[in-house]
Amino acid sequence: MPAAPSESANESRPRVLLVGTEAGLGAALQQQGVDATERPDAASALQWLADQPADVVVAGEHLPGNAGLDLCKAAEEKRPGMKKIVLAHNMALSNLTLSTVAKSLNQTRVDFFLVHPFAEAELAQAVKHVFNLRKLEQERDRLHAENARIMEELRQFNSALEQRVKERTDAVTESHSRLAEALREIEQKNRALTLLNESLNIQATVDPLTGLFNRREFRNRLQAEWARFKRHKRAISLVMVDIDFFKKVNDTHGHECGDAVLQTLGSVLRGQQRRHDIACRYGGEEFIVLLPETLLDAAFLVAEGMRKRVDNHVFRYKDLRLNISVSLGVAGALEQNPANEDDFINLADRALYRAKAEGRNRTIVLEANTDRVLRSSE
Repeated sequence: MPAAPSESANESRPRVLLVGTEAGLGAALQQQGVDATERPDAASALQWLADQPADVVVAGEHLPGNAGLDLCKAAEEKRPGMKKIVLAHNMALSNLTLSTVAKSLNQTRVDFFLVHPFAEAELAQAVKHVFNLRKLEQERDRLHAENARIMEELRQFNSALEQRVKERTDAVTESHSRLAEALREIEQKNRALTLLNESLNIQATVDPLTGLFNRREFRNRLQAEWARFKRHKRAISLVMVDIDFFKKVNDTHGHECGDAVLQTLGSVLRGQQRRHDIACRYGGEEFIVLLPETLLDAAFLVAEGMRKRVDNHVFRYKDLRLNISVSLGVAGALEQNPANEDDFINLADRALYRAKAEGRNRTIVLEANTDRVLRSSE
């Protein structure tokens, strides 16, 4: 039985196994403070894992079909608790559909998806993020074990106390003091465990760059709102948001500037959203806003408000002042009646790409069946 990944989890540099990634990525990660080992395919990677511990496995975009997800599942069986990152090309061009992503999260416990294009620093940041998450999980497990040990000691203590009460009544006061101390220790451990669980929950649901909810939490919120829509026919709308010419920002000013733009856009969307709206970073430069209890016409006005606020906002990075615009696609479940959640998202996504094709910096609503433009920015 191979040793658990905890053999290296206490080290400051995460051990990473890269499988099917582009040449030179391992060397680039070494410079980012990561100990990287590269293997060309899943078979050689699993053979390596049989003898070597690793904290994180990165399934590269060059693995065929669903081999990356299969590798994650096999790696979990071989090294339980090891973190898993999947690299992929653009969603629209790859086999990673939204349903595949959801299935992989449930069955293979993939911890992070990174979609091309991305910089080595972004992958290094993702590796360190899941590595830190693993260390928090190990600390949580340690606290659970410590808590169980204290509870067992308390049980044994109570048993001994009953015997001692029968023999010496004058020992009751001392025994109560020891019991109170043990209970205080349990309470302290439980408080620490509560704080740790809250921290893990935040990391599991919030995008660390923008502070908005992440894709996983968006799917959870959409599932709940979709069930309410199907049960009561309550209105629900979606707005897909994509930054225009974002690649040009990265290519011209660097990825740090691009990150600053994403952070600022996250703040703008938070400032624009209503109390019950749910804004999420969907991936890369794409965002999505869930609008419960909102009809399609109202959702279009909300989206237009977002677009105009972004268009009028001056994005700053160091000495730079940038004008950024966004394209938006809007869908309404009550009016357009999509078949399921994925069709709902795809309808908004098609409207977004139509907005791109129509010249960008605009909001578009499409007719569900014909893709005819129903509403567009003036």
